[in-house]
Formats: sequence, C-alpha cells, structure tokens
Amino acid sequence: MMLHLMMLYLMMLQLIMLRLIVLRLMMLLLMMLRLMLLRFVSTEIRQLDDYIKHYEELSYSTQNLHNKHMRAKKSTGSKSLDLKFKAHSREFHLDLKPSTSSFTESYRSTHNNGTEDPVDLAILY
Repeated sequence: MMLHLMMLYLMMLQLIMLRLIVLRLMMLLLMMLRLMLLRFVSTEIRQLDDYIKHYEELSYSTQNLHNKHMRAKKSTGSKSLDLKFKAHSREFHLDLKPSTSSFTESYRSTHNNGTEDPVDLAILY
C-alpha cells in the first residue's frame, strides 16, 4: 500500500513538473512572438477616425521637392516632377505631371474673412 502511495505521489510530482515546463515554454513562445511583432510593426499604429484605423506620416524632403518644382516650372521641356518616398514597408516613385484642367484661369481662393486671392495654378500636379 505504501508503495502505491509513493508511486502516486511521484506521478503527481511529474505531472506538476510537466505542467510547469509547458507553462514556461508557453511564456517563452509569447515573449518571442511579442519580439517578432515589435520588429515587424516598426511604426506606431495610430487611428485617425472611425473610418481610418491606421495611417503613416509621409516623410520626404520638402526643400528638395520645392527645388525640383522650381526647375520644372522654368524648364521649356518636360514639366514632370518625380517624388520618391517610403511607406508601409515599400518604396514608391511618383511621376507627377502638371494639370490645371480642374480649374479655370480665373480661379480665386476665398479666405474666412471674405477676401479673395488669385491661385498660382502652376503648383498643381
């Protein structure tokens, strides 16, 4: 009888040890998963509103783009403008061409105080 109790006790100890090992392995897997997620989600997840759940801010040299625009504006040839940027772990290359077809030559901008200013349509692409 004593032998049976000792065997039962040892089996219970083994079961407890096995459960502890499984729990430690699960914790280790969770930590590894968390590290992997942190590595792949390099940008901060931000919600803009109810419809836009995630967005990334666009980062590019505005001075460089302005210089290219000024060269294209003065150019007698191609007026296209190239913009390169990275977003969503991809690289994008946009070839922008001037387009004023959506506006009339007499288009004016109206301010909150009621004053109007002409709009330079050469800045539209």
